[in-house]
Amino acid sequence: MSSYLLNDTDRRTFRYFFRIFQKETYAVSEKKGLEKYVKNPLYTAAKLALIMSEAVEALEWDRANKPKEIGHDLADIVIRTMDLAEALHINLGEEILKKHDVNKKRARKRSKSRY
Repeated sequence: MSSYLLNDTDRRTFRYFFRIFQKETYAVSEKKGLEKYVKNPLYTAAKLALIMSEAVEALEWDRANKPKEIGHDLADIVIRTMDLAEALHINLGEEILKKHDVNKKRARKRSKSRY
């Protein structure tokens, strides 16, 4: 593929819907009473540890050669990340687009290792 797919309208749509879903993930946590811990100094570290645990689960499915099972854990990673971003007042959709723009300009890194 020689061109990138996102035009300005697509980027605006992504920002809008991603923001809504980010707020939704946080609202679900609030409804379950999980966000009462936001003021805890270990909140961010605990959330990041949960995100990492989901990544480890996905890695285990990969090692077991069961790629179809990975999607559930990837979804958990995204949802937990959106929830954390909302708690920290980070517009994650905007950050994703900014980082994507940086990555498009970055030279490809090569690695001989599978991981």
